[in-house]
Amino acid sequence: MGSAGPRGQLRLELTDAQVHAYRRRTVAAAVDWQRAAGADRTSLTVTAAGDEGAADRLAATLTRAGSTATIAIQELVGTPSGGPPWRLVRPASVTVSDDAVKSEAIALAAAAQRVTLAGKLGRTGESDASLEIAGLELTPFCTLAGGRSCGGTLSLQARLAGTAVAPRLGATVRADSLRVDDVALGSLTLDTRYAERQATLHGLLRHPEAGELRADGTVPIDLAWAGARRNTSGEPLAIRVHADSLDLRFARALAPGQVREADGRLALDARLSGTRAAPRAEGSATLAAGRLVLAATGATYEEVRVQLAAAGDAIELGALHARGGDGTLDATGRIGLAGGDSAALDLRAHLHDFMAVRRPELEAAVSGTIGVGGSVGAPDVQADLQVERAVVRPAVLPAQDSALKADPSIVVVGGPAPHETPPETPSFVRALRLAVAARIQRNAWVRRADADIELGGELKVTQAPGEAVHIAGAIRLLRGWYVFQGRRFTLEEEGTITFKGATPPNPAFDVTAVFKNPNYRVTVHLGGTSEKPELTLASDPPLEQADILSVIVFGKPARDLGKGESAALQEQALQLASGYVMPELRASVMDTLGLDTLDVEMPQGGGTERRGRVSVGRYVAGDVFVSLAQEFGARAGQAVGVEYGLTPEISVKGSTSTRGDSAIDVYWHRRY
Repeated sequence: MGSAGPRGQLRLELTDAQVHAYRRRTVAAAVDWQRAAGADRTSLTVTAAGDEGAADRLAATLTRAGSTATIAIQELVGTPSGGPPWRLVRPASVTVSDDAVKSEAIALAAAAQRVTLAGKLGRTGESDASLEIAGLELTPFCTLAGGRSCGGTLSLQARLAGTAVAPRLGATVRADSLRVDDVALGSLTLDTRYAERQATLHGLLRHPEAGELRADGTVPIDLAWAGARRNTSGEPLAIRVHADSLDLRFARALAPGQVREADGRLALDARLSGTRAAPRAEGSATLAAGRLVLAATGATYEEVRVQLAAAGDAIELGALHARGGDGTLDATGRIGLAGGDSAALDLRAHLHDFMAVRRPELEAAVSGTIGVGGSVGAPDVQADLQVERAVVRPAVLPAQDSALKADPSIVVVGGPAPHETPPETPSFVRALRLAVAARIQRNAWVRRADADIELGGELKVTQAPGEAVHIAGAIRLLRGWYVFQGRRFTLEEEGTITFKGATPPNPAFDVTAVFKNPNYRVTVHLGGTSEKPELTLASDPPLEQADILSVIVFGKPARDLGKGESAALQEQALQLASGYVMPELRASVMDTLGLDTLDVEMPQGGGTERRGRVSVGRYVAGDVFVSLAQEFGARAGQAVGVEYGLTPEISVKGSTSTRGDSAIDVYWHRRY
């Protein structure tokens, strides 16, 4: 640097590089720059090698003199996943100046596939450029983009002319054997022209079995990239979409995340006029003998019939009928078109024993009414529903372990705290106004291998725009049984789970269940809230809390336990005390097992600092206290401590742990 001919070099190496589905084991780049006679010259070489196959390579030179830059490409080789390698047919160059981007011809080929770009793109003046694509296989490029799988071959001929202020564009597209995921779409032909701020479109999607979908029209739009842009939202548009008998299987390709299965025939003849700011629609659409399975609900809706009629500034839903299970849904209404998000909604649905949801964790058939008002951007949903029958299969139940017991032979030390980024709430959900009343009379069950409980109750779910959801009401546990600590407990009286509208929901429990053996009748009462549940044990004849737990676990009081059973009882007590507020059980187990302390600290903090602790202690002499602790959370370990009292006020404690922490502490106690 600083001389008449400064120069520079850059060498870069990457390993295990990945961009979407493009993965390469090694990437090496070399950049050499030199300035001479007022011009900059930069050469670039990039090589990317995978585990197998030929390496991708780019060799190019950039020369810049004044305001003109020329890129000369000597070599270009790239291999998309699952496809043949693409190569530059011959060396090519691109010149970029203040008024245009020019290229004689850039031609790429892969077997019979070919892409050619040539001509001039005027940045301020005239343009004359062309793009030709022949026989392009879509599958490797869909994989490279990391999106949904697709297939088919694409051909395109496009030409750009005119000026930057008033460009003219013409393009013809043909795609054969189109496929999205496993849905065959057939062939697509598309012809479009653009001139004088207006685009004309003629498109045809044709499948030999599924039918045809045709679209024609003109749309005002300003594609100029220089000069003042004109707002064309108030200029007239005209679009027509027509289908005589289109197979609804196309719907799964258009919305794969929402539609699991679709069938039926759609007849459509719709015309859109007016302007983009104030569109007007005319025409009709009918669906007959439809069948639909939505991913969100899992239920199969059959005998689906839809009648839609466009009437100027709104779409009229003349009829929507569907059968779900043994019941039906019927809906009518109106959807506004004018005003974008402020377009009005007015929809009404009546359900009769309609199987709305059928998923592994939930099945429900409902009756009642649903109304949707407000606007497209801020819907107002009002519903009054009766649950006719339901089966809920939750992953866990209160008073049960929420996860599999940890393998004692596996210890994770210093592992990161689990972190999941919650999905962003869609804007229309945040703007939603919701008021849903749901009633459960009978025939609604919680069913698992370890539980069978019939439910009843009433709930109200409300939400104001921009606020959280509030749930109020009560779920009644009418009858049934569930397994607690390996024993089957029967609900002999009605229990309740009460929601009071808190955000997030924090329901209060009042559930009592009974277990009987030949000698004892044990009652377990679950109270408190979901954030701070309280568990109370009682028995007839009366026993201490530790004895009751022992009867549940071993079938006999704690005094009759062997040494190994006593240790197991302590473990069970610690598990319960770590999940519930149970002061009486804690004190009883301490007395029964001869402990002076029994402490449970739930995990606090976050990240690597998140940890909890269960500890027990006992005086082995009048002034010597020995403690043992198990630490859990982000970092697990065991700790032992010995505290010696020098005087009633002063003591010395030594401690160490399997995590490598050791300490000596001096304590001074003074009472006031």
